[in-house]
Amino acid sequence: MAKPSSKVVWTRILGCEGQVFTQIRGGEFSYLCSGESIDLSRTNQKIRRSQFEMAYEMVP
Repeated sequence: MAKPSSKVVWTRILGCEGQVFTQIRGGEFSYLCSGESIDLSRTNQKIRRSQFEMAYEMVP
C-alpha cells in the first residue's frame, strides 16, 4: 500500500481537531487548528504544517 501524501494526512489531522487523545501514560490532550499550525492543549508549543511535512518525509 502506498504512503498517503502529506496533504491527505494534514487534512485528516485537521478533521480531528478538538478530539481528546490519550497518551501512553494516561495524560490527555487535544489540539486546535490555527491557520497553518496546530496548537496543542498540554503545552505552549505549536506544530507548523511545514514542520509536520518535514517529519512526514522521514516516515517510511
